[in-house]
Amino acid sequence: MAGAAPDPVKEGFVESLAHPGGNITGVALRVSELAGKRLELFKEAIPKLARVAVLYDPALPPNVRELKEIQAAAPALGLTIQPWEIRGMDDFDRVFAAPDNQRPDGVYVMGGPASDV
Repeated sequence: MAGAAPDPVKEGFVESLAHPGGNITGVALRVSELAGKRLELFKEAIPKLARVAVLYDPALPPNVRELKEIQAAAPALGLTIQPWEIRGMDDFDRVFAAPDNQRPDGVYVMGGPASDV
């Protein structure tokens, strides 16, 4: 089951995590649901954190869900989120060449092919 779907219930593989209703075993990685907590821990580690650049691949549905979770959690933490689409290696240069008035205090990098380098 690992790697088959980020949410096996939503994808229709099982009826529920508590009662899958079949002969399925595995682990479901609910990454996007932890995004708000990760952002909270980031703020605790860097109390002066105000602006966070979020690097994500919009072609990956889990990244899009995680971005929504981050954007929902940010106001309560007093954070401004700057989403940056990363579709390939060339996009990193664009992000890190941002003018001073757009420079973030921290960077949140989501998983995906571009983050593996």
